[in-house]
Amino acid sequence: MSTPTDVLALWNALFETCHQERSGTFFLACADNKSGQVVLHNGHLIGICYAGEYGERAIDRLTVTQQLRFSFTADLIFPVAETLLPEQAAALLRGLGYADYLVRDGAESGRLIHREGDVSKQVVRVYRGRAIEEPVVDNQSVRSGDELVKPARIYRGRAVQG
Repeated sequence: MSTPTDVLALWNALFETCHQERSGTFFLACADNKSGQVVLHNGHLIGICYAGEYGERAIDRLTVTQQLRFSFTADLIFPVAETLLPEQAAALLRGLGYADYLVRDGAESGRLIHREGDVSKQVVRVYRGRAIEEPVVDNQSVRSGDELVKPARIYRGRAVQG
């Protein structure tokens, strides 16, 4: 069983890195020879993997590890087999207590507190090992004035007009 301070230190480092809007990968290791990664891009959680599990299952496995160690490598977006949707990532962070961290951090530093209603207009996804930011677009056509505007098509990671 991991000591609570090991896991809490990881979550606090994750929260601080998200709050600073940094990109990179947390590499995790423990005494029972299991490893994992937590991948961030501009403060957004891209994916989490630990002991062959992804997402919420990986977090559950992390809570029962032995002697957890971790390091953060900035600007390295490690490819994760299962990436998280923005809603999934927000739910995982909320479940870990990120909102409480923001309130506590905002109260201590006097900074603006980000609330749940603040939604980024960019979606981050991993394509061929690179993080790509895309604008949020509905799959339906959107009426702009009198013109019908079609959503952008993506081909090989780039928007295609036409």
